[in-house]
Amino acid sequence: MEALSEAGLLGSGRFRLLRRLGAGGMGVVYEALDREHNARVALKTLHETKGELLLHLKNEFRALEDLHHPNLVGLGELIAEGGRWFFTMELVDGVDLMTSLRGAAGALANTGGLESTAAIQPTPDAHPTAALRVVGTRPDAGRVRSVFLQLARGLVALHAAGRVHRDIKPSNVLITPEERAVLLDFGLATELDAKPDLPRAGTLDYMAPERLSGEPVGAAADWYSLGVMLFQALTGRLPFCGSSADVLGDRATPPAASSVDPLVPADLAALCAALMASDAAARPSGADVLGLLGATEGAA
Repeated sequence: MEALSEAGLLGSGRFRLLRRLGAGGMGVVYEALDREHNARVALKTLHETKGELLLHLKNEFRALEDLHHPNLVGLGELIAEGGRWFFTMELVDGVDLMTSLRGAAGALANTGGLESTAAIQPTPDAHPTAALRVVGTRPDAGRVRSVFLQLARGLVALHAAGRVHRDIKPSNVLITPEERAVLLDFGLATELDAKPDLPRAGTLDYMAPERLSGEPVGAAADWYSLGVMLFQALTGRLPFCGSSADVLGDRATPPAASSVDPLVPADLAALCAALMASDAAARPSGADVLGLLGATEGAA
């Protein structure tokens, strides 16, 4: 893919690569100009385009390309050229979840490189991992509810389409200047309750216990990841850290958000705890989450 980026063109010259937006385990994302439609798009090139991974990508892209929801990134086209594959998506003008809610410092929470700017001290009964640095400024609770309600609506739509995301994390969420929250990157999406073909693919910090133990993946795994993000947004730190073995043990007893920051609203702290339940069956459903975040009856 490096040669393609150097050439700056893809799709027989249709797409001009303008700048690199980011990279992940499956590929690199660029901002590109679609010269055929005179529009800017996000374009993702793939590191690996062989065998089962390519088949998985094709199947999932085709399953999701007709899914349209304001809180899910819109998919464009899946294109092959010279044995290489790439696809286009809606280009979302926004910043990542933690930067939006907690400021620039908040995006680097728990990297070990920054001291707390929020002056939050763990309470005496805090969970053992609560000594981790708290980074960023305390967010407005109303904004947190609004953003996470939007994300919950997007997830409900994705699950209704029979798919689970499997890689929900702050860098896969953008917040636009108009306060639209958009869930990105369906590269690891799979069918609900599918056997774990890539059980460890994704990001360890946000994985549900059942994913770490290699069990089938259901909607509850996405709700768990949302709970971890909500905890991080509210407290400025992750609930767990360490190796996969350490983290799997810790997840049986998640910390209370209020033990890290006593000013976390009680309803949001309770939602964190419910979403991070170690038993997938004990987590709230999508409808429950919408209600707990204040959705009016019948809202999409």
